[in-house]
Amino acid sequence: MPKARRTRKAGQYANIRSAPMPNFTSVQVVHPWATPPPPQPTNADILKAIDKLSSMVSELSKNQQAIEQRLSDIRNGVYANYLNIQNGASWIDYVLQVMYDYLIAAILDGTQPPEGIAQIQGYFSGNWKG
Repeated sequence: MPKARRTRKAGQYANIRSAPMPNFTSVQVVHPWATPPPPQPTNADILKAIDKLSSMVSELSKNQQAIEQRLSDIRNGVYANYLNIQNGASWIDYVLQVMYDYLIAAILDGTQPPEGIAQIQGYFSGNWKG
């Protein structure tokens, strides 16, 4: 299917061609020493700027303290989780060692289980004595 050609609406570009072109006869050069210098700040302007900067620095300091506190809380939480994992791993190691000792004693000797088994049984019954 052939593409439809765009057609110009009547009067769409009429005002562009009817605008008169300006008649430039000369170019005016602006010299840098001819332009007025920017106004010099007054003492009040300087003091306002210093006050504004001081308040911004104070707010930034508060934000930094809040961020440092939050990072410290996160660091402490991560360290507490690390210690919990480490303690849990050592407890599991202890349980496995006691179970291993119990199984060896039960299989080979037929004697009473080691005292660690009583501690494990107390843990599961709610009477843990650590």
